[in-house]
Amino acid sequence: MPRTLLSIKDLRVYYETIRGYVKAVDSVDLEIYEGESFCLIGETGCGKSTLALAIPRLLPPNARILSGSIMFKNIDLLKLSDSELEEIRGRDIAVVFQNPMSSLNPVLRIGLQVGEPLVAHFKTPWREALISAIKQLSRVGIPDPHLRSKDYPHAFSGGMKQRSMIAMMTSCKPSLLIADEPTTALDVTIQAQVLRLIRELKEEYGLTLLLITHNFGIVAEMCDRVGVMYAGKLVEVGNVIDIFESPLHPYTKGLIECVIARRKSKSRLSQIPGAPPSLINPPGGCRFHPRCLYATSRCTSEEPGLIEVSRKHIVACHNYVR
Repeated sequence: MPRTLLSIKDLRVYYETIRGYVKAVDSVDLEIYEGESFCLIGETGCGKSTLALAIPRLLPPNARILSGSIMFKNIDLLKLSDSELEEIRGRDIAVVFQNPMSSLNPVLRIGLQVGEPLVAHFKTPWREALISAIKQLSRVGIPDPHLRSKDYPHAFSGGMKQRSMIAMMTSCKPSLLIADEPTTALDVTIQAQVLRLIRELKEEYGLTLLLITHNFGIVAEMCDRVGVMYAGKLVEVGNVIDIFESPLHPYTKGLIECVIARRKSKSRLSQIPGAPPSLINPPGGCRFHPRCLYATSRCTSEEPGLIEVSRKHIVACHNYVR
């Protein structure tokens, strides 16, 4: 059996707004194993990024963690002080954010930013850290790394900025790398290069990868297991083959049919009827029931729990589709 690296239990993260509390992540349970590539997928606004950023506690000021535990290497991250958590961020848990244009400090040279984690976490002398930064920039494919390490971020393209972010976040060889839609705002060719780089570094350094995306093509290429989120809830978890070939939840099935329809036909795209619900006042019972073709009266009144249908394939649905 694979060892559990990260275990999330009953996590609830709400955002405080003038209209009320947005239930972005609502009672989510999740386990991620050492060495695997785990992917969170779902529509925009379903809570993927909030769940990921809750792990290193990088949420915005209006976020409230109301309950739950996040066990990382048998340490509850929610119980750590800010100073204790600073020791883990960057060293054991690293995050590649979705917008490379705003992730780098515009007034610091690239080499300084890539080398800084080594100085902060391992007390490496700056001279050695800068030499290591140049090697890391070379590893991620930055041309002329000795010269480019002296540049400021504005001199880099979007793809080079994202490569620099990946170099910085992997410089300490963390146990868990969280990549939050790392190919956003990049063209298709650069997207493929960045994904290939992440996969190579994962294998080279023995990282565990948590990848956030809404692109099923990326899921098929990158991941071992998949978690599907809808309206703040985790509705299905399974290995990537089961999710694609035997999806159980009607929402997962609808997402995959949209992709298959686009590839197989030039006719009108398949679609899931309706729209995602408001997370301030989500519907009772199953949150997907207003859009579900299989919904019954039970779905409107009773919230489904996660059940294991086959080995490691779990779903939250009263009427799951076989």
